[in-house]
Amino acid sequence: ISKSSLMYKNHDVDEDVKRVVKRNKRVINSTPINNLIRIDTLDEYMSHLNKYNDKVVVARVHSPWCKACLAIAPTFNRLARRIPKAIFLDIAITSKNADLQRELNVESLPIGQIYSCKKLVKEMKISRNSFNDFEKSVQYYCDINTCT
Repeated sequence: ISKSSLMYKNHDVDEDVKRVVKRNKRVINSTPINNLIRIDTLDEYMSHLNKYNDKVVVARVHSPWCKACLAIAPTFNRLARRIPKAIFLDIAITSKNADLQRELNVESLPIGQIYSCKKLVKEMKISRNSFNDFEKSVQYYCDINTCT
């Protein structure tokens, strides 16, 4: 494609693309999810589970190379925005933190875990098809939270 074919009404399309990318990057960076915490190590996981022992903690255990895990990530992030009273942990399993996978006793990915009062109360494989059930479970445990 020649540069002249990228012109539209005397306007450079490349500049439009740069403007859209810049705007989207600004929106993403300007709206942090305050109750979403990325976890990389077993120590971080234990620390956050102990720190938020009076709240419902929701964990998404995934792998960076897993297509199903990547597909469910935006939905998990939206859930974190919709339920600010819960703490959401985003746990990526890699070769560097295999001890974390062993401690969590995770066999397949992606897995959603719900903790209440530091105890695992629900664990289920999460996908686009099953995410509504997972969301209802999170809401249920947030509504009946007896830790406080």
